[in-house]
Amino acid sequence: MAPLNRRIRSTQSLRIGLVALLASTTACNRQEATGQTVAVVNDKGITASELKLELNNVPPASRESVKGQVLQAMIDRRLLAADAEAQKLDKAPGFILQERRMREVMLAQQALQGFAAASRRPISQNDVNAYIDSHPNIAADRRILLVSQVQFTTPSQEVLKALVPTQTIDELVAVLQQNKVAMQRGRAQVDTAAISDEEMAKLASLKPGEPLVSTSGPTSVASAVIEQRAAPLNQSEQEAVARRRIEAERAQKAVKQRTAGLRQAAKISYSDAYKPKPGAKPAAQ
Repeated sequence: MAPLNRRIRSTQSLRIGLVALLASTTACNRQEATGQTVAVVNDKGITASELKLELNNVPPASRESVKGQVLQAMIDRRLLAADAEAQKLDKAPGFILQERRMREVMLAQQALQGFAAASRRPISQNDVNAYIDSHPNIAADRRILLVSQVQFTTPSQEVLKALVPTQTIDELVAVLQQNKVAMQRGRAQVDTAAISDEEMAKLASLKPGEPLVSTSGPTSVASAVIEQRAAPLNQSEQEAVARRRIEAERAQKAVKQRTAGLRQAAKISYSDAYKPKPGAKPAAQ
């Protein structure tokens, strides 16, 4: 049997070792605001990358001056989020639905960006010249349009049909008011160099002041040209616009083809109330 004083020393050594181990473990679990970590909230770090991502929502010229305020807002948000988790609000059905939707939206956006990137290929000078020749609205015929607009919640098909014969924005607004459709009026400038071929064709077919209605999911916009002025571009500007539009149209075509392929390969079924009508097109991305 070991002498008593040796056992006491051994016990003391064990306690000292355990204290040191616990202190070491605590230090490892506790983050400090160093290096890539700009702040620590209840032992959870906020990284420089997270702050940079948040600052993307701020105009570049203001980012340096407001980064401290943005960081404080991130800290408040993190504290509120932790409090909500402690109350198990993240288990609520509404939160779970929103979280799932946000995840799907982000993944879909990443997929679209990938399709667009894959569609990029060199644009030759011949491509540019041919595009300019076939799109005078970005060259000699470019115009700046002053447009009266009404943005409104997409109504039923019956109300949309009632909008078709309207000849002015005021007549269209009257129909929306009669049907108690939420709306907002305003004016905007539209550059014909930024308008798609399809929209240009529709505008060309309208009478002066006649509204053009565009529907995209839950929101619709009616636009009527009030006045316009010529604004031709020089050669280098025309070529720059042509290159941007060629790239955008190629990306859009790639996205449509990929989405159509995914739909064709998928198994999609509907309840009776939600079956698409014959000839109905999928909602725009």
